[in-house]
Amino acid sequence: MTEREVFDVWNEQKKETHEASMMRYFHEREIWFLRMGKNIGYEQGGKGDEFQRPVIVLKKFNQSLFLGIPLTSKKKQGKYYIPIPPINKKENRAIISQIRLLDGKRLLRKVGMLSKINFILLKKIILEMISNDDLSIVFPHESGGEAEAICTETVEK
Repeated sequence: MTEREVFDVWNEQKKETHEASMMRYFHEREIWFLRMGKNIGYEQGGKGDEFQRPVIVLKKFNQSLFLGIPLTSKKKQGKYYIPIPPINKKENRAIISQIRLLDGKRLLRKVGMLSKINFILLKKIILEMISNDDLSIVFPHESGGEAEAICTETVEK
């Protein structure tokens, strides 16, 4: 099958996934298989006939949206591949460079849950990655119930 044909197959599945009305109840730390799809270039995609990939629910925003971390069973090395405990006796790594916003309609089945300590460690690694290994960021403090402005400069056209 050509790349173009694979995209066509995924686009049909994406339409079905979008129209699905089944609500999945998910929580942070859970590991789910979902329809990741066929993505462009080096973006992490799914495998098999349903374009599936396991993800960790990193942050739940509401009943429909969450920030997810795709997993791989390949033994890749590097600072963006974080080993996690085995799922169904299979080693996995969280690909923190591929974190993305996902809709709950993509979820297929829950396969596990990360322990609280491993979840905290994973979040710490992600914060270090985002902040270029410098966690000495000064956050604005609250005054009167509202956060102070981080930037006071005006954006010009």
